[in-house]
Amino acid sequence: MLPQHAPLYPELPYEYSGYKRVSLFGHANEDAIRRLLPPSLEYVSNEFEAFVLSAPDVEGLSPYHEGGLVVSAGYDDIDGAHMLCEYVDDDGAVAAGREIWGYPKKMADVTLTERDDAVRGTISRNGTDILEISFKDADVNPTRPQLFPRLQNKQIPSADGSGYDVNQIVKMSFEGDSSDFDADSVRERRTGTGDLTLNSTDTDPLQEIEPFEVTGGMVTYGDFSLGTGEVIADFTQGESTDV
Repeated sequence: MLPQHAPLYPELPYEYSGYKRVSLFGHANEDAIRRLLPPSLEYVSNEFEAFVLSAPDVEGLSPYHEGGLVVSAGYDDIDGAHMLCEYVDDDGAVAAGREIWGYPKKMADVTLTERDDAVRGTISRNGTDILEISFKDADVNPTRPQLFPRLQNKQIPSADGSGYDVNQIVKMSFEGDSSDFDADSVRERRTGTGDLTLNSTDTDPLQEIEPFEVTGGMVTYGDFSLGTGEVIADFTQGESTDV
């Protein structure tokens, strides 16, 4: 963790208290998901989640916002999900996510606002709104896809350009309602409907998952603990080594 005398982020675990997350669930373009998944991961279904999260109280990190797109994915006999793209407004959260678990986090402006029965989340990067969620409370019971555990292809390039110093599949599970929507650590949960708007730039081609269908949404308030992951495969030496 760098710099050694003043690390950008502390050691795990990180305790999240009072977070708020707005999610829209649906089905995306199957061909696009197959194309966008890392080659080491397997296509499972075209189910996805778009989300924006506010984390006002994190033990070990500064308060921050994040959001992105999660798609179903598998590895070997494990069905889970892959964080296809993720955007954060705090450098410590960006660095920890990329360096520890292999999340594809980038810096962006992320906002989450709530008024009465409506919630709005926006991700803006380099002057372009690339993801917008508009949620409204409704008496619906959305189908929630199986999007855990997370499966990330963690890669760190070699300094000499010869390949990768790290090339692994990291399996990430959670304690609390990030992995169980019915866990005791859910303080409040509301269901509803919503609209999702995606825009693409050269560096953030989010529209590639189009066309998509939103089937429902949810707003969740609660707590969870973010701890260590598990390396389940290592390609660093050029061959797959299941761990």
